[in-house]
Amino acid sequence: MATNSILDKQTPIYHRFVDNQVLTDDQLNAVLDHVNYQDKISRTSLAGVGIVCGLQISVTGNNIRLSGGIAVTTDGDLLKKQDTVYKGFKLFKDENVKYNHFLDGETVMELYELEEDTAPSDVFALSQFQTRTGITKDQMVALLYLEDFLKEEEDCSPVDCNAQGREVAQNLRVLVTSLSNAKKIAEKDSILKGFLDAAEGDVLGKIDDYLPKKVIINTGVAASLSSLKNAYFVQFDKLFNRILQLGQMSIFRDLVALSGHDLEKDIGKLKPHDLNFQYLYDFYKDLATAYNELLEALSKDYGICCPDPLAFPKHVILGEVHSETSSIRHAFYPSPTHQQEQSLKYFQKLFERMMYMIKHFLVSITKDTRITPSRNGHYTLGERAIPFYYNITSASAKEDLPPNWNPEMRKRPLNYYKVGYPTADFNPLNYCLEDHDFYRIEGHVGLEVQSVVKELQNLRAQNGLAFDIVPIAVGALADEDTIDYDKYNVFFEDLQVILQAWNEEQKCMISGSSKFLTRFSAVEKGAHLDYKMFATDALVAENNTDSGQPLAGGGTFSGLTAFTPVTRFGEGVLGRAGTEKAVAGTFARRAAKPKRNAVMDNMDSSEGSLGELYVKNLSTSDGGSDFQVKIDAAVKDTIKDWENEFQVAVAEIPGDLLGKLKVSEDSKLIDIKDFTEENLAKYIQALQKQCDAAKAAKKKLQNQVSKKDSAISGATYLENYFFVLNRIISSCCLVERVKVLYEKILERKEELLRKMLLKEYVKPHPGLEHKAGVERGGTFIVLYYSSLKPKPATSISASDVLTGIRPVETSRDIRNITGTPIGRFQPRSLVAESDIRRLTAIGNQPSIRDLALENLLLEGRFGTIANLSHGTVIGDLCLPYICCTDTPATTFVFPDQETFIFIAKDHLCVPFEGQGTPEQMEVTPVDGVVTAHVDNEDLAEVIVKKEGNFFFDPNQVPENLFGKTIKFRVNGQNVTEELVVLRKPDASFAISEKVDFRNDNTSAVITIKNTSKDIDGQEFSWDFGQGGIVKQDALEFTHKYAVTPGGTFSFDIKLTAENGRCTDTATQTKVINVPKTGNEPVNCQKETADKINTAKLAIETDLEKHPSALKNGAVFYQENFTPLYKILLTDIESSLKGELDSQLYKGIQTLQRSITERLTVNLPLKEQEFTLRLYYENMLLYFYLQLCREGKITSRNGIPQDWVSFTKNAVDTFIEPLKMLFELNPIPTRLLEIRSETDERLSGGVRNNLDEVLETFKGTFG
Repeated sequence: MATNSILDKQTPIYHRFVDNQVLTDDQLNAVLDHVNYQDKISRTSLAGVGIVCGLQISVTGNNIRLSGGIAVTTDGDLLKKQDTVYKGFKLFKDENVKYNHFLDGETVMELYELEEDTAPSDVFALSQFQTRTGITKDQMVALLYLEDFLKEEEDCSPVDCNAQGREVAQNLRVLVTSLSNAKKIAEKDSILKGFLDAAEGDVLGKIDDYLPKKVIINTGVAASLSSLKNAYFVQFDKLFNRILQLGQMSIFRDLVALSGHDLEKDIGKLKPHDLNFQYLYDFYKDLATAYNELLEALSKDYGICCPDPLAFPKHVILGEVHSETSSIRHAFYPSPTHQQEQSLKYFQKLFERMMYMIKHFLVSITKDTRITPSRNGHYTLGERAIPFYYNITSASAKEDLPPNWNPEMRKRPLNYYKVGYPTADFNPLNYCLEDHDFYRIEGHVGLEVQSVVKELQNLRAQNGLAFDIVPIAVGALADEDTIDYDKYNVFFEDLQVILQAWNEEQKCMISGSSKFLTRFSAVEKGAHLDYKMFATDALVAENNTDSGQPLAGGGTFSGLTAFTPVTRFGEGVLGRAGTEKAVAGTFARRAAKPKRNAVMDNMDSSEGSLGELYVKNLSTSDGGSDFQVKIDAAVKDTIKDWENEFQVAVAEIPGDLLGKLKVSEDSKLIDIKDFTEENLAKYIQALQKQCDAAKAAKKKLQNQVSKKDSAISGATYLENYFFVLNRIISSCCLVERVKVLYEKILERKEELLRKMLLKEYVKPHPGLEHKAGVERGGTFIVLYYSSLKPKPATSISASDVLTGIRPVETSRDIRNITGTPIGRFQPRSLVAESDIRRLTAIGNQPSIRDLALENLLLEGRFGTIANLSHGTVIGDLCLPYICCTDTPATTFVFPDQETFIFIAKDHLCVPFEGQGTPEQMEVTPVDGVVTAHVDNEDLAEVIVKKEGNFFFDPNQVPENLFGKTIKFRVNGQNVTEELVVLRKPDASFAISEKVDFRNDNTSAVITIKNTSKDIDGQEFSWDFGQGGIVKQDALEFTHKYAVTPGGTFSFDIKLTAENGRCTDTATQTKVINVPKTGNEPVNCQKETADKINTAKLAIETDLEKHPSALKNGAVFYQENFTPLYKILLTDIESSLKGELDSQLYKGIQTLQRSITERLTVNLPLKEQEFTLRLYYENMLLYFYLQLCREGKITSRNGIPQDWVSFTKNAVDTFIEPLKMLFELNPIPTRLLEIRSETDERLSGGVRNNLDEVLETFKGTFG
């Protein structure tokens, strides 16, 4: 019987010995047993059990070789064997031991011992093994067995008793049995049997790793949604069969039963659809990974803390003899002291994880985009975050999968549903998780692509995540709305620069045109606020024509120095309001900014301008026709009495042009993304109408100017008016430019949109794969379904469809973009809008028939595509790098951009005192570098850039270069524009007070002294108001006038000083009272006219003496008094007779109201005095008109009623300027003279008002 099997028993007890003690055999054996027990349990518990190394079985010919090695049984025995070759075998009956593991019932199973020597008669050659045993080679299993028993005790001889006690026999035998017997032996082995199935088969020997197929995204797979789904189709059968086989292992069998679900039934629930096919594939990979990790763990040594002593106490199974791989063999099962983490419990948790994964897999999808930190595929499954398709939200699920997701980790894993997080608002993205190199992105499938991209961008920005996002279409056409053109600006960088430069050029033209067209005066007919001189010249010309003394050249009226056009630095007549620099690749972002309209931004709204009336009635939402209607309504009452020439020039033409310019600005294409056929068609149509309107306006203005006695023919602003119209007409070329640019933009957009199709995107990026997220520093590709379909291809180009022009000859010369016509074009009718193909459909696109056939072929396992909405996210892919913009191989290259400068004038005049006005320059390109030079001498600081506009400052030109030609360069290139700077003359003269009367007072000789400042080479021309121009360069000379004795004569004398093309004028009015030769009756009308002219001359003299202090007063006088004097003095006789009363008294009433409104405490003191003077001169004029008539002087238009309130307010508020006025001009005295002369003729109301005014003056001034 066997002995020394002691580890299954209690620890042996032994006694300590004493001196001279007689020891019994039990006492001595107890000590040995104790030592032996401690020795064996140290091996099994601290080292391990099983085959430590070697002991490999192999076959060479008919011999069996056992390599040297060591094994430890569960009873702690060391089994050591040297390398041995066996040639024979014999039957082994185990008669000495009857080892329990070898018993089949009460009988020892069939066993054979291998022998090195075949000489003994009971040993047979191995070549006879199958014949004699019936065990085939493939069924032969070897064992290493320690036959351990006590031999029978021998009798003592009378003389020798050393043989007393029984010998312990330990024979190490190599046995062979059948595979079926080996499994019976293993079934009694509590360790090994756990790895066998219910039929005692070796599961691990039958199954191997399972490698899921890789989905390779190529052009065929990416062609359609059907083909993509087909690529991700998986069959779970083989994988499930392996899992089921593992479930038959003893260590897992109970777990399958406890899980409560049928694995075979569960597979039938896994049905793919349009939105979960990738997640089903992910689940498939997860299961394969979990299975492989379990299988790998099982193949390794696993630790056993307290091995069962009876598992294999005296043997180890060495495995099949004739098999390279053993399906039934003891491994080494180390002690946990070797830091061996695997254990049977660990294996069971790995198996339980698979069960819970199957149980909680969610076939449907959740639609709530979230990002969860995770780890990449080189980490084990348990080290990654739990995917969202495992529904772990229920109470039972929370205790199933999360605790078993990673048996080696105590912490709850990260997951989509935030199960096990410290708090509800815990966000792992806010913490340092350096070893988490992957972002799981989930919950976006089934949502709309643009909302998904926006949400991901927000999450990325909020959490500082390093990955890119690209939406890619699955279908025939990508959706342009998904393209972020800012991201792909390199595609259009060259074109964007050109487009923006053109828009800046157009903006400059529209800004200047809008400003000019809205600065016509609403008060003074035909006047322009930038050219104050026109109305004055016209008035004087009419006045002198009536008196028989016209002014040559449209000079200024008597006594008033000419006003130069008002041009403010930084604006100018054609100024741009802050032109922006064109920046390459600037796109609208994101939420698109509203377009500014240059027409609305630059309409003049200053007081007294027609633009002021427009602005009050117009809004940014008005269309072109609205503009015309509202402008007509705004100015209708203002211009109804104006000459037709003025109505056309200052209202009709601007109204029409402003409307057209507004529409073209509204339709302007600012960014590349704006280029659609609808937008372009609108823009081209608007440009064409703008162009046609400008041409018509130019012709209309020319007709008005060329009319006989045209009221507008002498306008000083006509030159710039035609310049403005010509600039607008020049924009006609922009239509052709836009067409050429558009073709190239179409090509680029088509190329970009093609790249945004999965089947095209995969070509430069063959490494696309689905990972349900993206690694740090990678690109996350959002796949969306596109239902857009191309229309049948035609031979018509995109440009033809939009412009209605068919090219006969084609030229792709890049210089055509500058405006040169491309080929010869023939007009044809536009195609219907519904026939215009979508931009992205033009070019090499598959036909509908091809797509339909492709879809039919790819329906496959998935059937037809469900009715998905366009733009629905269907899945995702990723790249391990930030994807580039895939810049096109070629760009739109231009030769050096044409340089150009336009200056409205070819000369500039610099006055002796003060500053010359800087002249605006129109520069192409708008951001060019401009220099000026005379011969080879560069001029410093003459080019000024302010608010994006270029100006030439003549004040910086040295005086020694006056008169010399100045030339320019832009970006180092010479341009044709030239300019001359001259000194502006300062004309002035004095008239002697003494008049020499000759020939019985029929001629009057006056002396004139030329006091103009000296300039070399200047010339002087004189107009003495008698017709014709006299050249006179003398510093002092006399001039003779023909007069009538007793008469009063007024002569306008005008001096024009010329220095080249710079001129200046000075005008004075000389009034000559000729002595009578005898007694003649008094002429009331002549005396009254003299009083009016004298008052007028005094006002204008005051303006001459105080040009700076009365700058605004002069403007007010010109705009308000001048029209009234023009009517009055043109026909003084009719005016004094009362034939023009309706016009004159209406003018006096309007003027009185305007003066009252103008007089405020905010005016400078001199301006206050001047305004008071105008009021009382206007009051005196009321009486002068009726002075020479018979009948009562009555109240007209309610004018006298306001005199008293105005005067009392003046005395109370403006006492100082009133004193100043009365010191120079005795207004009260003149009013008393009127009161005295008209006493009996004054009506009661007029008398009372006049008396109260006089009483107020008397009470204040005495």
